[in-house]
Amino acid sequence: MFAPWLRSLTVLCLAHAAFSSPDEGQLVQKTIGDSVTIKCRVDVKDQDSLNIKRGLFRTDDIFSTNEKNPVISHEFRSRLEFDIQAFPSVNITINNLTIEDTGPYWCIYTKNDKKRVDDFGSGSLLLVVKAVCLEKEQCTPEDTRLVLGSLVGMAVLLLVTIMCFLICNIYKTKSRKATRTISNDVYEDMRGTLRR
Repeated sequence: MFAPWLRSLTVLCLAHAAFSSPDEGQLVQKTIGDSVTIKCRVDVKDQDSLNIKRGLFRTDDIFSTNEKNPVISHEFRSRLEFDIQAFPSVNITINNLTIEDTGPYWCIYTKNDKKRVDDFGSGSLLLVVKAVCLEKEQCTPEDTRLVLGSLVGMAVLLLVTIMCFLICNIYKTKSRKATRTISNDVYEDMRGTLRR
C-alpha cells in the first residue's frame, strides 16, 4: 500500500529535479511490456562518444558508443535496439519495459580534445512505467484516504506549530512588560542642600 505512493513521490521529485527546463527533457509514461525510444541529438557534430545513463545522479550505464563500437549494458542486452543514423544522432529503443525501468535517462556526449568535456544532448527523458490491470478485481484502488489523512495531519501540525509560536511570543511580551516597572519615587535634588 505504501510502495505506490513512495514511487509516485519519487517520480515527482525526479521530474522536478532532473530537468530544469522543458526543452531539456520530457516525461514519458508507459505501461509494463511497452517500448520507449530515446532520441539523442546534439548541436555540436564532432563528438567522440555518446553515453546513455540512468538515474538521478547518472550512475547506471545503459549504452555507450562512438561511431563504430556500441556497448550495451548486460541488463539491457536482450531488450535494447539502437539505430545510429548519422553519429552523433542515435535512436535507442528499450523493449519489454518493467517497473524497474522507471527513472530519468540522460544523453551525455563526450569530446576528448586537450581535456574531456561532457555535453548533455537533447533527448533526455523521465520514464514512468505503470502496471495495467485487465480486470477490475485484480486492481486494488489507490487509497486516497492515506493521502487525505497525510494532508490533514500536516495541516494540523502546521497550525499547532503556529499556535505554539504565537503563545510563546505573547508570554514573552507579557513577561517583559511585567519586569519593566515604572518607579513613582520622588527624586529629590540633594545638591541644593549640600551647598548651605
